[in-house]
Amino acid sequence: MDGQKLRLLFLNVGHFVDHMFMLIFAKAAFSAGLAFGLAEGGGNVGWRLGANGVWGNMGVAAAPLITGFILAGYDWRLAFMVPGVISVLIGVGFMAFVRSGRARAPEATAREKAMVGFAPGWKRALLALAMVTGAGGFVFGTMTFVIPRMFEVSMPGVSVDVAVTGTLAAIVYAVAAFAQLIVGRIIDKRRVKPVLVTVAIGQPVLIALMALQTDYALFFSAVIAMGFVFGQIPITDAVLARYVPEQWRAKALSVKFMLNLVIGALALLSARTILASGGGFDMVMVMLAGAASLIVLAALLLPARSGAEWRPPPPPPNDGLNCRRIGIALPSFQRIRYRQGL
Repeated sequence: MDGQKLRLLFLNVGHFVDHMFMLIFAKAAFSAGLAFGLAEGGGNVGWRLGANGVWGNMGVAAAPLITGFILAGYDWRLAFMVPGVISVLIGVGFMAFVRSGRARAPEATAREKAMVGFAPGWKRALLALAMVTGAGGFVFGTMTFVIPRMFEVSMPGVSVDVAVTGTLAAIVYAVAAFAQLIVGRIIDKRRVKPVLVTVAIGQPVLIALMALQTDYALFFSAVIAMGFVFGQIPITDAVLARYVPEQWRAKALSVKFMLNLVIGALALLSARTILASGGGFDMVMVMLAGAASLIVLAALLLPARSGAEWRPPPPPPNDGLNCRRIGIALPSFQRIRYRQGL
């Protein structure tokens, strides 16, 4: 095979592997959820989801930072090689951890053990969750794609160097990611719906504000806007954990991930189409503000009482023995019947 054909083969195989890796977790998420335990046990689900989200978004923050510096000093090949080597090392480390026998899911809480079915209002909650996931995934995917490019164009008073604008985009993602810890802590103690409504309302307002800014004003408005976008992430998973029983939770999370992946791809396609047609970042931000408004509608659709506030009713007092065990006082005539063995 000559050099040109071999070069084209590697290009095509690389494209195949790239898309295959992107979709592996989407297919394996159900089994992975059963193995890892994606939102179960130990209490403080919101905080744990927030911490997990921070780690994920640090990866988003690292992407423009690492890639920008590698491209500035080396070439695109190394931008693929470095993350690939790191991923292989992490995989080897996790394999050793699994073989050690210490990779066990956390103990289920008392409420999770009592939750044998879907919590009341689960259909309405999952409909709201699907709307939030779709619209939120669209906003998240577009924002993470647009911000580095927006910084390159709209920060002439700061820098036009790709390494500098990449660093600023990474700072935005890194700082805003910690909003997930704050929101996660809040939803462990408060009702979910008011928190989701607040986070949802802030997104279209702040996204519209970003479209009007340049230089450092754009940078700080982007930090706040992404804080609201990232802050929504643990809410959706916490809602799912509060309404869906453990045996269905991993499957529901895998469907949610698939929806996020598909919507994210559409978000990138939409943003690229607008920019390629000469619409500019203003049109992209208008589109995003409209999508974020759908999150507000979905938040209002969420049931007022969350699944966390639901408790299974006590067992019926069918005899005196059961009543004494669960601490329920018997009426006087029943106490007499109980003493007489009736």
